[in-house]
Amino acid sequence: MHACSPQGQGTLYDADGSVYVGGFAGGLRQGRGRQREPCGGTLDGAFEAGRAAGPGVQTSARGDVFRGAFAGGLREGPGSYEFGDGARLDAVYVAGAPRRAAAPPQVPRCWSRRVRAVCQTQAPQRSVAPSRN
Repeated sequence: MHACSPQGQGTLYDADGSVYVGGFAGGLRQGRGRQREPCGGTLDGAFEAGRAAGPGVQTSARGDVFRGAFAGGLREGPGSYEFGDGARLDAVYVAGAPRRAAAPPQVPRCWSRRVRAVCQTQAPQRSVAPSRN
């Protein structure tokens, strides 16, 4: 272990402008902590060997929020992504990307018929090319 390796609780200011406040072991982020990125996003949760691992909450600068588990610094397992506009995606994440819905939404049959009817009654959109004079 290097003599300057942080141990215990502390604050790390990275050259890229990010700031980590939390636990350290062997010079790496370890245990509970909060990472704030230069763009304004944050990650509150557990860290292991310098990377997010276990339960956490990741918030983007624009207000999107992910709640779920991390492994090796990536989203992993069941999680919920809430967009800033209120939309929500519940999914199982693999290597950071959503792979499938955690619980398929139940769509009432009447809703499905209504959508089909609306789609069938709408006139197709036509595009008009600019004239070449």
